[in-house]
Amino acid sequence: MVHISIIEARLSKLGIKVSRWYRPEIRELQHVLMDEEQIIGVVPGRYFGGYAMLLATDRRLLLVDKKAFFMNLEDIRYDTISEIDFSAQMMNATVVIYTLNKQHRFSSTKYRRQLRSLTAYVQAQIVALRQPQYHSVAPPPQPQTHLATEIAQHFHRPHFLRSPHTHKMVGATAMLASRRAHVSGLPLGSFTAHNNVGLNSGVLQTD
Repeated sequence: MVHISIIEARLSKLGIKVSRWYRPEIRELQHVLMDEEQIIGVVPGRYFGGYAMLLATDRRLLLVDKKAFFMNLEDIRYDTISEIDFSAQMMNATVVIYTLNKQHRFSSTKYRRQLRSLTAYVQAQIVALRQPQYHSVAPPPQPQTHLATEIAQHFHRPHFLRSPHTHKMVGATAMLASRRAHVSGLPLGSFTAHNNVGLNSGVLQTD
């Protein structure tokens, strides 16, 4: 359990000021955060269930909605996110997070810039987690001895010889000589991020 004073000190250090309307969510973080978990960003806003708080830590993404007789907590681990879309208009910003079996939509009016920064941080965390999977390993060289020997045997059969200096490959021999090895692959754990601001769209930049 993380004491409320530690949470408030961290928010103050980050320069994050949360309205008193989100005080129940801040208090609930005492029971949600792990001992060494660090808060990176907090954005008040709305989701399908009403007003809530989206929180990014160094380990996961949290959506907290705490009311008098109701509490909803979404614990989204970075390695489960497959796609994240961010869009912003003049008065509103929205982020849509896709996981393996669920979709999360969160919007904010007053904290549009903070929501974009939080989205960029989430994207960077996902890329860092999946980076080793993009290092391709070259396949080991395939031995060519058997293929070369088989072609040579076809060359030296009497019915393939036309002259002492000319050889002709026909039928199965020609097909054998035209063999090619194809190696293809796609990176595992692909991740997509989109950023739509106004009428323009493109890949989200983490500048």
